Amino acid sequence: MAVCQNVLCLSENSLLLSLRVFDIDNDTIPLQFRNGFTFLNADEQGLNDALDRAINHYKNDSDGWRQLVQKVMSMDFSWDSSSLQYEELYEKSVARARAATRA
Repeated sequence: MAVCQNVLCLSENSLLLSLRVFDIDNDTIPLQFRNGFTFLNADEQGLNDALDRAINHYKNDSDGWRQLVQKVMSMDFSWDSSSLQYEELYEKSVARARAATRA
């Protein structure tokens, strides 16, 4: 599940979406790649926690929020882009499976 409204990108950590939405608070990801707010559990509490963090960033870090807005607005979340990513992921998976059977 993903919700992108204006600049607020919330994403359950599903396979493909986790390749596109990187949590703004995750210090293990370089800052330039962080672009939204993820949640682990696709339930009311998970969504509420992500929304609370987003609201906190909006209220307390106006410069960071503006940068996030610019970053997210320049991203391509279209089906064309998604389908290409699915295709690349499939091709990598097939190549990995073939390499494993040869070994």
